[in-house]
Amino acid sequence: MSSVLTGRRRPWARDVEDQHEVERSVRWSSSDLAERVALVAALAPIVVAVVRAALTGWMPLFDAGYFMVRSRDVFTEHHPLLGAWSMGSRAIGTSLNNVGPMQLDLLAPFTKVFSYWGTALGTGLINAGAVIGVWAVARRLFGSRGAVGAMIATLCLEATMASWMLIEARQQLALLLPLWCLLWLTAAMWTGAVWSLPWTVFVASLIAQTHFSFVYQAAAVVLAGSVGFVLAARSGGRPPRLWRAIAVSSVVGFVCWAQTLWDQFFGTGNLLRVLAKGGTGAEAVGFSSGAQYVAGSTLAPPFWTPGYMGRYLRPADDIISARAAWFTIVVWLVVLAAVTMIGRRLGRPPVVAMGVIGASVLTAAVYAAAKIPTTEFGIVAYNYYWMWPIGVFVTTAAVAGVLSLPLLRMSLRSSAAVLVGAVGCVVLALPVLRPVNYLPETADEADAGARVGDPLLTQFADSLERLDVTGPLVIDRTRETHTNYFPYTMLTELQRAGIEFTFPADDVSRDRFGRSRCEDGRSPHRLILADGEASLKPAFGETVLAQVNGMTDAEQADLAALQAEFGERIRDGTVFVDVSGIRYFDSVPDPTLLRVLEEESEAPAEGLARYLANWRVFDVVTVPDELEPDFRRWRVLEDRLTFDRVAIFLGPNLITPTDACETVEPGVVPIGE
Repeated sequence: MSSVLTGRRRPWARDVEDQHEVERSVRWSSSDLAERVALVAALAPIVVAVVRAALTGWMPLFDAGYFMVRSRDVFTEHHPLLGAWSMGSRAIGTSLNNVGPMQLDLLAPFTKVFSYWGTALGTGLINAGAVIGVWAVARRLFGSRGAVGAMIATLCLEATMASWMLIEARQQLALLLPLWCLLWLTAAMWTGAVWSLPWTVFVASLIAQTHFSFVYQAAAVVLAGSVGFVLAARSGGRPPRLWRAIAVSSVVGFVCWAQTLWDQFFGTGNLLRVLAKGGTGAEAVGFSSGAQYVAGSTLAPPFWTPGYMGRYLRPADDIISARAAWFTIVVWLVVLAAVTMIGRRLGRPPVVAMGVIGASVLTAAVYAAAKIPTTEFGIVAYNYYWMWPIGVFVTTAAVAGVLSLPLLRMSLRSSAAVLVGAVGCVVLALPVLRPVNYLPETADEADAGARVGDPLLTQFADSLERLDVTGPLVIDRTRETHTNYFPYTMLTELQRAGIEFTFPADDVSRDRFGRSRCEDGRSPHRLILADGEASLKPAFGETVLAQVNGMTDAEQADLAALQAEFGERIRDGTVFVDVSGIRYFDSVPDPTLLRVLEEESEAPAEGLARYLANWRVFDVVTVPDELEPDFRRWRVLEDRLTFDRVAIFLGPNLITPTDACETVEPGVVPIGE
């Protein structure tokens, strides 16, 4: 490994150097073209998704809209010093934010100019940068063959994510490709690559600041890469440009973390609260369940195949047993150890690095999964999606180990093999260009934006101008459901109109949107977002600013028929509901369910679709396969009965002048939830 750092000819790199020599001869153009075709193919799904968002009028809804709002706050009086508020705060009883605003800072130049589309553009550029980073690292470590192979793996990851997720700003989804890039960067660190240091600091900082569920994994691979780098430096002497790289990395690290430190010393003190309370294991799932969630994601069939992400940890997913999970994890660790040994025996540190980084991140993944707390919604699949880049990486490491064997390595030395790989990238990219969303929670968002969001927010913007509404407006969330699509896009329209907004002193939204947005009772008006039945009529003294019903008469008739049908199916036992099982979990059965189950009842199962779907997770409710399509349709229409009927009302401010902003801390539950 010393030759890595001294600059002398490196035996492990002879194949790469020989390949570059070939490329400088008559075959140079074909290999060079293959590298770039592979890169373009891997970037194409991101570019197409961003362009499609512009052409279709896409808007970021629900949580994705939050990042649009807060990124537009950058360099204003409400400048964010921290990341998004964490729902894990409810489990530990202390309000915590993710520790830094890097994602918001990176989105800001685009959302300030283009708002909705800017969110897609900014997220797409971050993901594109991650893909380019993987390509560059793989090319430096493995040559043209490695660059093309890495792009094949990248396209596999993009395919399992699907195209809409490539512009999704929710942290658990937006960080998948950056984590994929970090794994490659830390592999380069292990080999002693000085150039990787500042980039590793930057990408690791982005990941660690943006979502708690990624912290252990990012820390583990950075630590592993650093250990390898130090060992290489000690055995090989000081590498060229080492101190310059360390200086640049230090500056990058300081810039990345300056806002977090400023908040700690002069703001809310969030970082020390996180260190004191975060990772305490409160309500954590534990190692047995954590191993199941890790192994059952991408390490066992169906592995990381397209579509499984949308079924993972949902009612139709038969999660692997704890014993099988531990066995699966051990098998993968043995495979990665074998990759490491192959690399050592063949004198190929990049292969060793793939094995070491893969084993490190997999071990950290089990620990992270065990420490993630349950939420008010139970086990949330989003909190474990980081296993997808990890699963693809350990698979890639295993393939790299096999292909390093002398017989196979010789067969892949020709430029023809590189060209075939590039063609494979193009073929893999084609299906990823389609507008697909595998996640049931967000599958309707693209249509909901056009069906409800466009008319709602157009009416809202017109009313603000026509009525000459001035701010600040205190936000009232007591009449919206907690899964309403539009609370944050509504706030973006206020920002675009130059209207300030505030929240009650004890509302956790102050930790979400900045404590400076505290209502002191002096705002002239109150802004109410309402959905479902609450959207149909304003209260006394309120003005309708916007009102939309996105459901057609035919859809409402279809819903009524499904409610009647499932009422009958529940009564005759076709859809089995174990009422005693509900009580076993110390829950009171829904009164509507009890009415449906009464003897000689003909009551429809009105409002029960989501309720029954939630209980299916605990095997309390069983729906036969032949009714599954109807059940899904019922669930969608019932949700839309709430989500598609939306209104925005303007009313008088009900908060009297107060100094509570100086004395009251935000709670951990938003008012109205």
